Amino acid sequence: MNNYIHYEKGPIVDVATKKRLGFHDGLVFYTIYQRKNLNLSGQAEPMFVCGKDFATNTLLVCKKSQIEQYIHRTKTVIANMHWISQKVMENDQVYVRFRHGGVMYLATVAHIKNDLITLKHDKIITTAPGQYVVLYSLDQTLCFGGGVLAH
Repeated sequence: MNNYIHYEKGPIVDVATKKRLGFHDGLVFYTIYQRKNLNLSGQAEPMFVCGKDFATNTLLVCKKSQIEQYIHRTKTVIANMHWISQKVMENDQVYVRFRHGGVMYLATVAHIKNDLITLKHDKIITTAPGQYVVLYSLDQTLCFGGGVLAH
């Protein structure tokens, strides 16, 4: 991978305190909710990746006790939606899957504009932006389509 992807080392920062805790090997090597291989031993609590600031090449981390505040989401925005069956409408309830073979979560379609869809749901840990998200019917027999997690 090192031969094909440009990456640059940068700081690891505690999102709550803004304190630099160390350095990362390149943002492309880390995913949201990752705990392993951060090289942040000696912290009072386990640290988790909770964000990436590409403008400053900063990896943002939070303490385990702060996961709900920094990693859980109640809103999902899907871009580049590709419909393979019927389109959903605002206020429709759907099931959403963030990972292949992952759990399906109940969500409500809050807003649709062109190929951008906003979903509301209970607090869940979603995947990192850029990953694919798929929508299903309530009886889980129909796949409506999928798109890219925007945020």
